[in-house]
Amino acid sequence: MLIYPFNSSITSNKLRFEWEGIEGVEGVDVFLKTPSPAYRYSFQVDPGKNKALLPKDAPALLPDIRYYWKVKGSGKVPMEPLSSKLCWFSILGQEKAGTLKVEMNRIDSMGDLDENSRDFLKAILLTSYGLHHQAASILKRMLQQSPEDQGTKEVLLGVFMKMKNFEEAARYR
Repeated sequence: MLIYPFNSSITSNKLRFEWEGIEGVEGVDVFLKTPSPAYRYSFQVDPGKNKALLPKDAPALLPDIRYYWKVKGSGKVPMEPLSSKLCWFSILGQEKAGTLKVEMNRIDSMGDLDENSRDFLKAILLTSYGLHHQAASILKRMLQQSPEDQGTKEVLLGVFMKMKNFEEAARYR
């Protein structure tokens, strides 16, 4: 199963690929594609690794384009192929990232709100930009501090459902 990015927008400085380990293979191939503009690229990762950065010699990824990716075991693969399902990601453009930063600073400056309220607003804002991973991270941290907070749990469940990450969503039902 793919872990990151998982049906979410990301910021360009957060581009990495992460998946659950694939046992018994000589290597893992990471495949990226998008139909428009046409883009196909793949690269191999050493056996035993379950993370990778996009190689420096890879063609540039454009902002606000939905890219699809998957991993596939290579080498001594059993009869059935070891391949993940496709997930998508897009990179938040610089203009949107700048606007997001301004809005996050505005939330930080709301002195009349407590930290949890500001964090909740940040999570909602991040979700509105499609930055579901970052929103989920904030909401998970909030739930660790207040496990009984049903509203935060429901919003986190909604974030995972939006991502179609049903395995994670099941943990919060």
